[in-house]
Amino acid sequence: APDPPAGPGTIVIKDFVYSPIPAQVKLGQSITVTNEDSAAHTLTVPGGVDSGTLAQGKSFTFTPAEAGELDYLCDIHQYMKGRIIVE
Repeated sequence: APDPPAGPGTIVIKDFVYSPIPAQVKLGQSITVTNEDSAAHTLTVPGGVDSGTLAQGKSFTFTPAEAGELDYLCDIHQYMKGRIIVE
C-alpha cells in the first residue's frame, strides 16, 4: 500500500532556538511554526513570508510557493536563524 501523505511540517521555537533546522517539506505542504518560549518571536523570510509577532503558545501556518531553500530569522532576536528546504 502507498504511504499516506506526510502531515504538515512543524517548526517549534523553544529556548530561543528553532527546531528542526533545516525543516524539510514537499512543495504544496504547509508548515506550522509554534512558539513555546515565554518571549515573543517571529519567523521572517526576508522579502517573503512573515509570521508577525508570536506570543507564547501561538502558531502560524503557511505554504511555501516554490521549491528551494528558505532562510529565515526572528525579527526580534536576529541571531535566531533557521532554514526550510522545500522539495
